[in-house]
Amino acid sequence: MYTPSFLYIHKQRSMHDNYYVFDTIMGAKYPFWYMVILFIFQMGALVKDNWVLTVAFLPMFIIFAMYEGVEVNIAKMQYRDYTHLFQWWWGRFKPIEDPDYLLLSRTSDTRNGGIRYDVHLITKGSRDLLLFRTKNLEDHENVVKVLAQRTGWKAYRNTIDGLEGFE
Repeated sequence: MYTPSFLYIHKQRSMHDNYYVFDTIMGAKYPFWYMVILFIFQMGALVKDNWVLTVAFLPMFIIFAMYEGVEVNIAKMQYRDYTHLFQWWWGRFKPIEDPDYLLLSRTSDTRNGGIRYDVHLITKGSRDLLLFRTKNLEDHENVVKVLAQRTGWKAYRNTIDGLEGFE
């Protein structure tokens, strides 16, 4: 089945999709405080009964509903940075440069609190790719184990002392 590479309706997938396709939403395209300022201007337009300004601000609210993410297809060795709005995803697929290894990292999640675990595909080129993000350490390690077995890539854990091998 043919799906165009630009602006197609995205099919929902399972969490890992057999460990070959990874889809990670990075977050909102614009900061939340932009929306707050826009809301204040919108209320001012409504108070003054200016319907032209009210209608002009409505598309801006839609723009602030956009999210950014990265989709990585290991089976086809391609990735894309996409923008997501409602049911549409758009962005162009690009080839993945030569993979080097998988990197497991742990960071604090300031937005939601707690710890966030990331899996990155480190390439020999200029673009490293985020494959998977979770708050569960067990899911994090299982994904890396299965992916390393299926692809043959080495996996390393990012620590204070540098890279440490992952079994």
